[in-house]
Amino acid sequence: MPAHTILVDYENVQPALGGITECESVKCLVFLGPLQKLPKDYAPIASIECIRMDGRGRNALDFLIAYHLGQMALQAPDSIYYIVSKDTGFDPLIRHIQTGGTKARRVQSLDGIPLDLLSQAGPDSCAPCPGAECPGADLAARKDAISP
Repeated sequence: MPAHTILVDYENVQPALGGITECESVKCLVFLGPLQKLPKDYAPIASIECIRMDGRGRNALDFLIAYHLGQMALQAPDSIYYIVSKDTGFDPLIRHIQTGGTKARRVQSLDGIPLDLLSQAGPDSCAPCPGAECPGADLAARKDAISP
């Protein structure tokens, strides 16, 4: 499992994805509504996966993101999760899963994620990272940085 997982609410924000690096320690899941087109800068790389919601409904995509976050948090409780969305409705969920020790944060853009997780650091700087050696480990240690 990756050390850092980025979940993008693409109905809510449409960040440029070209900056996401091919890196074993980072996984980016882009959640799309049923009629949304893939981002123009999307390039099929292992670090980015697009997940399309099949049906429509109020907050349907938000529920899909919450489901995936919960599943991943159970499988990889030591990972750090970033939800990229301006939707403050994720904040109570994040506070709840933090009580169980999961490190999660909602950010309004990719700018809220440590730069060394994106391609500015380059793929050569990425490696599977256990714990303290991992990019962003200082973020995990700072409770105020993990809170929504």
